[in-house]
Amino acid sequence: MLRPETIESLFLAYRLTGDDKYRQIGWDIFQSIEKYCRVETGGYATILNVDDVNSKLEDKMESFFLVCDIFSPTKPSDANTWVHRAKR
Repeated sequence: MLRPETIESLFLAYRLTGDDKYRQIGWDIFQSIEKYCRVETGGYATILNVDDVNSKLEDKMESFFLVCDIFSPTKPSDANTWVHRAKR
C-alpha cells in the first residue's frame, strides 16, 4: 500500500537530526515509487507482492497518496516555516 507516513517520518527524522541519510532514503523511496508504481494512464498503484519482481499492481490508488507525498505544499525553501502533516 502506498502510505505517506513512511516518507513523512523520514522527513521528520532528517529535520530533527540533520542527518542527510534520512533525506537520501526518502529520495530512494520516491524514485522506486516512480519506477515501479507509476502507471501509464496516470497515477500510482500498489504492488501486491514486493518480494516478487513480476508482481501485479493493484488497480487502486488512495486519494491521500498524491496529496500527502507527491504534491505536498511543503517546499524545501519554506521547510523552516511549514511542516506538512498528512493527518491533523
